[in-house]
Amino acid sequence: MFAAQGPSRPGIFGVDVVVNESGQYNLSVRLRSASLNDLHELPPVIVYVNEREAASAARDSSEETVAFLKEQQWTLDFATETVGKRMVRNSLRIPAVIEPRTGGVAEVTVPFTARLVRRGELPALGTSVRRGQVLGGLIPPTSNPADLPALELARAEAEAALELARKDRARLERLFSEGAVPLRRVEEARAIEATSAARLKAAEARIAQYEATRAADDESPGTRVFCCARLFQA
Repeated sequence: MFAAQGPSRPGIFGVDVVVNESGQYNLSVRLRSASLNDLHELPPVIVYVNEREAASAARDSSEETVAFLKEQQWTLDFATETVGKRMVRNSLRIPAVIEPRTGGVAEVTVPFTARLVRRGELPALGTSVRRGQVLGGLIPPTSNPADLPALELARAEAEAALELARKDRARLERLFSEGAVPLRRVEEARAIEATSAARLKAAEARIAQYEATRAADDESPGTRVFCCARLFQA
C-alpha cells in the first residue's frame, strides 16, 4: 500500500507507486478524511520490464486519447457521462456563424463616414478578387448638421466595443496563463481589440473630417469630393 498524507498542491495528491516485478496488477485508490471514505477501483495496470518495452507498447496501441487535466477542468464548465449506445441522427440543425480563418480578414477603412457606391455586384465573402480591382466608390459626408449625431453615435459604439474587447482579451490571457485555453483564442482576442481600437480612431477621424468639411464649405460652398476604395489581395 502506498499513501500520501496530504495534497502536494490544492486538489492534487502525488503518490509514488513502486513495484519490484513486472506483470499485471489491480489498482485501487482510497481517500480517507474526517468526513470522507471513498474507494475507486481502477482498471488493471500493466508493469513492463523496462522503459523500452513500455514505450513499444504505447506505440503499438491504437487507442487515441486527449489529455484533459484536473487543473484545466476546474477552470471550465464541464460534465461527464457514462458511455452507452444510443441513436445518432444523420444530420443536426443548429444555429451557427461562418467565420473566416484567423488572419484571413482584412478591413479597409477611411477616416470619414461615407456612402458606398457600387461598381457592379459587391463580392460575397470568400470571392476571389484581382489585385487592383475596383470594388466600389465612397462618397464622403457633406456639411449637413444632421450627419453629426450619426458620427457621435458611431464613436460611442466604437468606444463601447473597444472596452468590451479589452476585457475579453484580459480574461482570455488569464485563462491561457492557467492552461485553460489555447494561444489561438488569445491571439484572436488581441486582433479583435486592435480592430476595435482602429474603428474608434476612424470614428474620431470622421468627426474631425466632418468639422473640417464644415469649415471648408464655409469658405467655398458647393465643393464635393469623391474617392474610391480598392481591395488588394494579399
